[in-house]
Amino acid sequence: MQQAILLVDDEHSVLKALKRLFCRHGYHVVTANSGREAIEQLTSGAFPVIITDFRMPEMSGAELLRVVSDRWPQTINLVLSGYTDFKSVVELLNEGLAFRFLEKPWDETDILQHVKDAFDAFHQQQQKNERDQLLLGSHSALIELNKNGILQRANAAALVLLPELATTEQPLHRLVNSSEPEVFLRFCQGELDELLVWDQQQKPVLLERYLSDDFGHIVQLSHEVSVVDEPHFPPQVQLASEQALAAALHDCLEMHRCCSLIVLGISQYDALNDLLGFRTADQLIVSITEALVQSLNTTEKLCYLNGDRFLLLLSDVDSEQGVLQRLEQICQAFQAAMSQQYKMKQIKLFGVYGMAPDDGLTLKELLSPMRLCMTHQAKSARQSFCRFDEQLVKDYRRNFEISRALLQPELEQQLQLKFQPKMNRDGKIVGAEALLRWFEPQKHGWVSPAVFVPIAEREGQILDIGRWVLAKACQQLAEWQQAGCSPLSIAVNLSGRQLKEDVGLVPFIAELLAQYQVAPSCLGFELTETYLVQDLQHCQQQMLRLRELGCTLYIDDFGCGYSSLSYLSRLPADAIKLDKSLIDELESSLAVQSMVRNIIRMSHDLKLLVVAEGIETSFQLGLLKDMGCDLFQGFLLAQPLAPKDFSQLAFQGEAEG
Repeated sequence: MQQAILLVDDEHSVLKALKRLFCRHGYHVVTANSGREAIEQLTSGAFPVIITDFRMPEMSGAELLRVVSDRWPQTINLVLSGYTDFKSVVELLNEGLAFRFLEKPWDETDILQHVKDAFDAFHQQQQKNERDQLLLGSHSALIELNKNGILQRANAAALVLLPELATTEQPLHRLVNSSEPEVFLRFCQGELDELLVWDQQQKPVLLERYLSDDFGHIVQLSHEVSVVDEPHFPPQVQLASEQALAAALHDCLEMHRCCSLIVLGISQYDALNDLLGFRTADQLIVSITEALVQSLNTTEKLCYLNGDRFLLLLSDVDSEQGVLQRLEQICQAFQAAMSQQYKMKQIKLFGVYGMAPDDGLTLKELLSPMRLCMTHQAKSARQSFCRFDEQLVKDYRRNFEISRALLQPELEQQLQLKFQPKMNRDGKIVGAEALLRWFEPQKHGWVSPAVFVPIAEREGQILDIGRWVLAKACQQLAEWQQAGCSPLSIAVNLSGRQLKEDVGLVPFIAELLAQYQVAPSCLGFELTETYLVQDLQHCQQQMLRLRELGCTLYIDDFGCGYSSLSYLSRLPADAIKLDKSLIDELESSLAVQSMVRNIIRMSHDLKLLVVAEGIETSFQLGLLKDMGCDLFQGFLLAQPLAPKDFSQLAFQGEAEG
C-alpha cells in the first residue's frame, strides 16, 4: 500500500475523526485501538506511515514504536499526543524512533503537511535502499551521480572498469573526458539516455542512465566500443551525419516510399582489434569505411557511429526481400574491396535492419531499439543480418521493470512458496521441493520463476530472496511437525550466486534450524549441475559445510549438459535429480532410456539416491520404477501445492497407509 496509514489510539472518537480527514484526501486508512492490535495489523500488511497516540493502556506509544523499529524499520512513525507528553516524545525523536511530534488538538492543514512529509521521507528512504541494493548487488558497472553530475559512489565493477572513479565528490566530467560539456550537462539533467566519454587512457566508455529518482541518477558504464580515437577519414570518404540521415529518412516517408535503416558491424572486430593493435586498428576502420563507401550507390547514405558500428540508409528498396538482396550485393562488393589489403582476414559484415514505416517513423524510434538488438546479435555465435525484433526490446524493458520490482519493500508480501510432493516407490509422500512463486500486483501479475529468478541472480536480489525462502521453508517444516505430520523433508534450490557470495549462508541456516527446532536431515538443498562443475573447488567447501550441519544435498538437473558421474565422487552429495529433458524423451528414445538406466545404476554404485522430476505419464513412471529410480516428482503425481493442500495430501496418504 503506497498511501496507507495505520492510526493507533485508544479513543474511538480520535480514530474516527482522523480517518475521515485522511480518507477525504486520498489516503488508505486502517485503525487500531491498542499497540497489540497495531502489531497484528503490521504483521498482515505494509504501512509506510504510522500515527500513534503516546499514552495508551497495556502498551504505550513508546513501547509500540520500539517494536516497530525493530521489526519494521522502514516505517515512518509520527506521535500524536498532548503537549504535556512533549518531553517524553523528544526522547523518541532523539532515538530516531519518531519522525515528528503532532500535538492534540491538531490543525488539519498542519497535520496533512506532516503526513505528506512523512510519505516523502518514506519514498526517499525506499529510493535510497533501491540505489544501495543496485550498487552493492549488481555485477554491472554502476555509479551514482547527483543531478549536477557530481560522482557520489561507484561499485566494485565500475572501479575495475575505471579506477579513477575511486575519487568521489568530484564532477564526473573531471574524471572522464567529454568532448561537449553542454551535452554532458544535458545527460546529467536527464535529457539524454546515453553518452559516450573517454577515460584517462582515451578509451571510450558508454554511459547509460539506469535509474533516475529524486537523488539523481544511477549510471551503467561499459566499454561498448573498441577504438581509442575516432578515426580520421580522408576527404574522399563521404559520410553522412546522423542529422542528414534523419532528414533523408524523413524525406522518404514524406514521399510514402519504403526504406530501410541498418546498423552495421564487423564480425569478430574485437579479435581483429587486439590482433592488429590500436594504431593498425585505426587504419583498419578507415579501410573498412572506404570499402563500404565504394560498395554503395549514390542514393544510399552511410553514417559512422563509433567503434565498428555504422548506420546505413537504403532509400531505394520496396520490400524486406529487396533489403536482403541489396545487403548481399553490398557484402560481396565490400569483401572484394577488402581482399586487396587484408587477403588473409575474413572480414565480414553483420547487422540489424529495420523497415520504415513498418518498424518506426523516425531515426530515434528505429535506432535505439535496433542498437539494443545489435548488442544481442553481436553476442550471437552466428553473426548475420536479422530484422529488428520488437519483442526482444519489450522483453528487455520488461526485465528492467521486473528487476526494479524485485527491489521494492513489498516484495516479501508478494512472494509465496508452493510444495511439490516427492514420493517413494510405494507412492508415499516423503518430502517436497519448495518452489518460489511471485505475484506482482501493479503490472505483471504472476511472473514465471524462469523469468525473475535469472534476473534476481544477475542483479543480486537473489541473496535476500534466497534467505526468505530458507526461513519460510524452515517455518513450514516446524508447522507440519507441530501438526503431527510424520517427518517430511523440504528441498530448497540454492543458486550459484548464493553459494559464492553469501558468506554468512551456512551460519544463517544453522540459526534457522535452531530457531524452528527442525532436524537438519529434514532440510535439503538442490544445486544445479552446470554451476557445480564451473567452480568445483568452492562448491566442495560449501557443500561440506552444509553436510556437516546434517542437511541433504541434491545435484539438480543432472544430465542436461555434462552427463558425467566422474566428478560426483569429489562432491559430498546424497542424491541426483535427473534433468526433466531426459524424462521428456524417455518414451520416444531408446538411447535416452539406456542413458538413464546407466545413470541410475552408476549412481547407486556411488551410494547416491536418484530422483526423477517432471513425470507426466504413467509409462514414464513405470519405466523409471523398473529402472530402479528411488524418488518421483511430477504433475502425474501432484502439482505444486499450497502448504495447507500439501499437508492434507500428506495426512491423507498416512491415513490410507
